[in-house]
Parts: sequence; structure tokens; C-alpha cells
Amino acid sequence: MPDITRLEAEHDVDALIGALADVSARERALFALGRLGDPSAIEPVARLLGDSLEGVRAAAAWALGMLGPAAAGPLVAALRDKRTRTVASEALAKVGGPSTRLLLIEALRDPDPECRTTVVATLGKRGDLASIDALVAILHNDPESEVRFTATEALGQLGDPAAVEPLTVALKDESGRVGWGAVNALGAIGDQSAVGPLIDVLRDSRWAMRWMAAEALGNLGDPQAVEALIVALHDENASVRETACSALGQVGDTTAVNPLIVALNDPERQVRRAAVQALATLGDRAALGPLNAARHHDDPDTRDAASGAIKKLDGQWGLVWPEDQGH
Repeated sequence: MPDITRLEAEHDVDALIGALADVSARERALFALGRLGDPSAIEPVARLLGDSLEGVRAAAAWALGMLGPAAAGPLVAALRDKRTRTVASEALAKVGGPSTRLLLIEALRDPDPECRTTVVATLGKRGDLASIDALVAILHNDPESEVRFTATEALGQLGDPAAVEPLTVALKDESGRVGWGAVNALGAIGDQSAVGPLIDVLRDSRWAMRWMAAEALGNLGDPQAVEALIVALHDENASVRETACSALGQVGDTTAVNPLIVALNDPERQVRRAAVQALATLGDRAALGPLNAARHHDDPDTRDAASGAIKKLDGQWGLVWPEDQGH
């Protein structure tokens, strides 16, 4: 059996390539070749992307990723094979260079939607902002909703405000999943230009869209959203109301204190709990009386949440409640 450790230490690339013929040493030889980074290994390593053993295929993809942009061609080709699609994508995510990007963009024309989905995901993982135009084109034009949804994820990962406008258009995609992805992506990008479109989504007929919009607005933390989030405290869906409470706490505008006090009486437990937590985060003294009253609520979860909030505020202000005096 070849001594792979010694061959790697000696940088003996030719011998390591020869060791690929030994089934028992093949994976270790591939890892060694990847670490050495000699481009002369690209062709023999690429041939093993078609190996019958999953571990060998994965090792070959990893090694090619380590060998740099010159190895991108075989990896992009491997995206078309279901057996190597995932490992090739992981490897390509680490391969830089404009030539790699161009090969991936060319692969967006593949007739297989699963291949296109993987290519789109790979472009997002690479973090190359020069890919935005290609991803936007996919978002607007690909006939498969799963590919378009993956484009929203990729644009969110890239985080460039240039994607806000096309993602805003995608909010109205015929596929609810694509619209949901666009909301997530807008929140992930974190640009204030997304606040207006997300506020509009709070009026969407689909509760899941309203829920995600409220969450995204909380993450953005822009006071422009406060009024719309206060309105959302009266949404027919409890999850939307709950998330609106949390979002108002994140935004940190005390304009929301009184509406959140009203939400302490919401019929749903999770909404009351979120209102308590938001009021504790805002830390306004106007909430102390209602929070103390909530410590005596019929629902034990609400009582516990209110007690925790009061404890937090006690620590902040050193408060002593009348019922606690003398203990």
C-alpha cells in the first residue's frame, strides 16, 4: 500500500497520482493532492468524480475545489450528475475567480431544473456580487418556482442593496413560496429601502407573508415601520400579532408602549407573552403597572412572563413593589 503521508510530505505529486489506482489508498491520495494544490492533478482527480464509491466522489470534488479556478470546469460539469451535484456545489462555493462565475452562469441554461437550482445556490454561496444580474434574470424569468425561490435565497446571501428592487417585484410572484423567499431576502439584506415594500406586505392576503414581513421589519429596526406594526397587532392571525409584538420590541420606539399594553389582553397566550417581552425590552415606566397586573393573570405562562419582565426592570431601576415590602 502506498505511504500517502510520506508522499505528501515529499510533495511527490506523480506518485500520489499513481496511488489513485489503489482502491484502498484512493481517498487519502485525493485529499493529499488537494492539499498540495498542484494543477497537474486536475485531470486524474476529475476522472474520479465518476467513481462508484460515494466517498471517493466526495474526496475528488473536495480536491478539485482546492486546486482552484482551473478545476472549475469538471466541477461545473459534475453539477449535472445527481450523484455529484451536492459535493460539486460545496467545492465550487470555495473556488474564486471570474472564470468560475462565467462557467456557472452558462450552466444556468441547463434544461434540468434541479441542476439550475444547484447552480443558483452555488452562486449565492460564493458571495460574488458580480453574479447579481444573472440571479435577477433567473428570479424574473425561470419557469420553475423552486429555481426562482432559490434565487431569492442566493440574493439574500449576497446582501447587496442592488437586489432590493427585483426582490420587491418578486413579492408578487405567482408562487407564494417565491414571495416568501423574497421577504426573507429583503430582511437579510437589511437595507432601509426595503422598509416600504415590507410594510405593504403587512396587508397581503396570505398570513404567512404578513408574518414574515413583520419579522423582517423587526430585524431592520426602522422606526418608519412602527405605525404599520401597531396596526398588525390587530391582525386576524395570532402568529402575525405575536411577531408584530416582537418586532416592535426590536425597533425600540416607545410609541408602541400603549398598543403593547393593550396586547397584554390578547386572547392568545403567545401574543400576550410576546407583548410582555417587548414591553420589557422597551423599558418604559408606563408599562410597569400593567406588567405588574399581568403577574396575576389567569394564565400561568402570562404570569411567569410578566414576573420575568418585572424582575428585569427591577434590576434596571431598583424597584420595590408594595406587595414585596416587608419580605
